Amino acid sequence: ELLATPFAVPHGADWSTGAPGPLFAYHLHQHEYLRCTGPSPAERAAVLADWLARHPRGVGWDPHTTGNRLLAWGKLATTPGMLALEPAAEAALLRSFADQAQTLSHGLEHRLQANHLLSNLLCVVFAGLLVEPSASAAWRRRSAPLVAELGRQIHADGGHEERSPMYHALLLENVLDLLNLCRAAPERAPAGLAPALAGAAERMLDALAVLSHADGRIALFADSAFAVAAEPAALADYARRLGLRVDAAPRGSACLPQTGYVRLAAGDWLLLASVAPPSPPHQPGHAHCDALAFELGCAGLRLVVDTGVFEYVVGPRRQIARATASHATLQIDGE
Repeated sequence: ELLATPFAVPHGADWSTGAPGPLFAYHLHQHEYLRCTGPSPAERAAVLADWLARHPRGVGWDPHTTGNRLLAWGKLATTPGMLALEPAAEAALLRSFADQAQTLSHGLEHRLQANHLLSNLLCVVFAGLLVEPSASAAWRRRSAPLVAELGRQIHADGGHEERSPMYHALLLENVLDLLNLCRAAPERAPAGLAPALAGAAERMLDALAVLSHADGRIALFADSAFAVAAEPAALADYARRLGLRVDAAPRGSACLPQTGYVRLAAGDWLLLASVAPPSPPHQPGHAHCDALAFELGCAGLRLVVDTGVFEYVVGPRRQIARATASHATLQIDGE
């Protein structure tokens, strides 16, 4: 489905740019913006052709970028009317899709672990279900480590180990996308994959509801920002259409004991609090100095808010976003 945000196609994009920082480059190369309203099918196809012609190597081939682009291309290709491709362009796109999936399969980010590795695995298996080159069976066999990683990273309470509501929502959409393909082509889905995805998605939906304010949007703990991940209501609707259990958002108090968040509700008041250290200990890249920090709302309005994250470029804005003094928590003698 089209994303509701209008977007102007970047004609003649500088695919090698590094000036705005790596996060900008990642989003430029992931092509998710081509699913926004605005571009015509021909314009979307022109951007893909330009990328194929002018970016054979570089940051666009980093594993995380490659995986997210595979998802974006897969959604474009399977949504009627999204792309206007001549036969030769379609063949080139499929060849590149297979090359990217094979590159990702051999470059899984075990060194980073956490959401990068989980996303890598989701995307490789997605590619293996969607297309059928000679290597696709090997991609589908990545479902065994994927199921194991889901068990490691998604806590029993449904929260993701990195404790970022935004990354939680991004991963949840990936899980739903892969489940969607399993439902569409059950004969190709590895045994046990669909039930594992469905179970993880339902737990993640429950946790996301706990981590959402009365306005329906996520809390901004850890590395989080608005308008990056799909909204919780959109993810819940997606899950319903896949036949999953979706409970109503919690109206009262709730707790995510393994992930380390508490939700306290009383009348019009709602408080969300972070009650765990940076996590996981081996990969705190998305953590902030926010232990015991809280967000507070009243009658659907946010009164005390978290900083979330501005950018990933090292510098004062990044340091401010992560610092103890920028969160609603305790700082004693500068510590």
